[in-house]
Amino acid sequence: MPGFSVERFPELSGEERDDYTCSICQEIFNTPVTTTCCRQLFCEDCITQWLRTNTTCPYDRKQLTRSGLSQPPRLVVNTLNRFKIQCDHWAKGCREVIKLELLPQHTVNCRYNKPKCVKCQLYQTPVHDCIAALLHENNELKKKLAGQLVVNEAITNMSKLNINAREYCPSGQRGQTSGAESLTAVKRKAGVEINAIERALQRVYDGVRNDLGAANCSRFGQSLNDRANITDHQLLVECRRHVSAPELLNDNMNPDMRDNTLAIIRDQLVKQNTLYNVCKYVAKQMDLEYGVSWHCVTDRGDSGLPYYTYDRSNLMLVKIARITLLLFRTKT
Repeated sequence: MPGFSVERFPELSGEERDDYTCSICQEIFNTPVTTTCCRQLFCEDCITQWLRTNTTCPYDRKQLTRSGLSQPPRLVVNTLNRFKIQCDHWAKGCREVIKLELLPQHTVNCRYNKPKCVKCQLYQTPVHDCIAALLHENNELKKKLAGQLVVNEAITNMSKLNINAREYCPSGQRGQTSGAESLTAVKRKAGVEINAIERALQRVYDGVRNDLGAANCSRFGQSLNDRANITDHQLLVECRRHVSAPELLNDNMNPDMRDNTLAIIRDQLVKQNTLYNVCKYVAKQMDLEYGVSWHCVTDRGDSGLPYYTYDRSNLMLVKIARITLLLFRTKT
């Protein structure tokens, strides 16, 4: 197989990446071999595939055959084996970062090496239930369809509003007033919704403050103005560098549930490209594994907020780099 993805080596320096990257697949060496002509290293599968259609070295273009390949120096192999790599099942929730030489053994024994259920064809969870899993997926599809219908309706209404504005405005003062009034009504409605969300955020924050104390909440509710110049992308990049070392500020979950929840959070921080999507998909995964009514918010206030009283027995406040996430389940 070709090399290992560079992204799977969180502790690798830029210089190490350059020295241990195969020039054919542009990934970290997997079972490297060296050529006799220029002593260049390649992944064994990469150079073998190359020589099936070529008779020269891809590096110096000198004549080369498979007999001209040899094992690399022991120092190269030992150094490569010490590099720490993410588990093959990282996307399924495993957050182990182990030495490359231990990867095959870990992969076989990894508890996240989950097969698909033969009945429902969905990935099995620790408490897998085919009916519950299928109902959850069906509900998600319904939500996507309903969301698309709302978007389509909004686009249609906006198009009508633009047409009305063009019709009214050129025809005199009365038309101009009607168009202006329509736009004002839209802005007013949006302002009401924004105010409602802000009030909900304050209610949730006040409740958490009472439970966790002012010290921890001050870290969660850090001023947004202090971070105005930091983009989601910058925060996520920094967070991914520290994804293996989360700081629990508060946790009311049992040990197994805590470990699985942290694995879900790490997984979404790596996979998603915005804080909004991180929160969205963390909550979805928690709904699937532990039942509905889970919510996840960041101190930037990017995700939707519940208007309910939360269950204090299912609460987690976790800090990773500059990002602090509040994860909780509502009683309703």
